[in-house]
Amino acid sequence: DIAINATKSSNAELLNFKSIPGIEFGLTLIIAIIGAELFNQGNWQRVFAAKSNKIISRSFLIAGLLVIPIILVVGFFGFFALTNNTAENPSVALFTFIQSQPTSIVLLTMILAVALIMSSMDTLLNGLVSLFTVDLARLKPKFNQKKLLQIGRWATVAIAILDIGVATQGFSVLYLFLIADLVCVAAAFPVFYGLFAKKLTGRIALVATILGILGGAYFFPDPTFTRGNLFHSFVIALVLPAIISVILRNEGEKFNFSILKKVKEIK
Repeated sequence: DIAINATKSSNAELLNFKSIPGIEFGLTLIIAIIGAELFNQGNWQRVFAAKSNKIISRSFLIAGLLVIPIILVVGFFGFFALTNNTAENPSVALFTFIQSQPTSIVLLTMILAVALIMSSMDTLLNGLVSLFTVDLARLKPKFNQKKLLQIGRWATVAIAILDIGVATQGFSVLYLFLIADLVCVAAAFPVFYGLFAKKLTGRIALVATILGILGGAYFFPDPTFTRGNLFHSFVIALVLPAIISVILRNEGEKFNFSILKKVKEIK
């Protein structure tokens, strides 16, 4: 109640469910998160590792239901941060609020945060390196499994070093995620539509994705969020590639999807 009352007195618009900026930002997050998760290799690794489709459906349903209360609880920390005047940087509002709490809570939060990051990063790194080594095996069929594993390990180290270098710059975590989400949203429709459209070529899908990124980047806000429109940026990044893909889908030769089945059987 204290946090809600403090929010009402400082910025009542945050509690207005009819607020247009709030609705737009909510829709933006829905588009951004769905677009990014479609390319989350951790999800696809779990899909292919599952024993059956029934287990996949049940697992994702349970995870989807569990994440709802977690998001609500974490979201309320924004109100707590406003109460303590520690909400200057939204991407780290939770941690700036925790800093004002007793040392025991700060230490517990740090341990949980490190565990969370480690559990997420190893999945992402494994996914990225797996994609790299799979393509490398296709391009370099002479490489044996031992060679591919060695290259994959060194690639993991290289990516981790790059991540550490970016982290030391102190960029806004939220801003970096939004940039990555924009790229994923622009690629989402061409990639997944291409799995069903027999005449959509890879070149057209790539062009549609690039144009979507450029169109979204034109409206993408600056790091201070004082210029640009995040909602317009993501809508354009989603819609423009979709329109291009649908209009130009018949420009290529018809693809025989049964080839993929044969390749899988050979492997």
